[in-house]
Amino acid sequence: MNCFHQDDMVEWQLGDCMLTNTKTEEVPAEAITCYPNPATDALFLFTTRDHLIDRVAIFNLGGRPIAETILQGGQPLSVRELSKGIYAVTVIFEDGAVGRTKFVKQ
Repeated sequence: MNCFHQDDMVEWQLGDCMLTNTKTEEVPAEAITCYPNPATDALFLFTTRDHLIDRVAIFNLGGRPIAETILQGGQPLSVRELSKGIYAVTVIFEDGAVGRTKFVKQ
């Protein structure tokens, strides 16, 4: 088995079979804005990145997944059904980059 590393990509080769693992880019929390925060019914996510947001996952502070949705063109994220509290948001961009932020549900 051979292992190659180049430009944040790792490839393993065993005979004619090759596996590839690419590094996921972490987007700084400052590049993602939640509005309004605190939120009651809907949450809008904005980003300073050139790539669009693809999916959003919401977690409680214990790390338990609460919801996941695909966003299209600036549509709001419904938070109406969530209990009051602080939530973590994981944002997955179209290019595969991942960012995280938090919001408060009133």
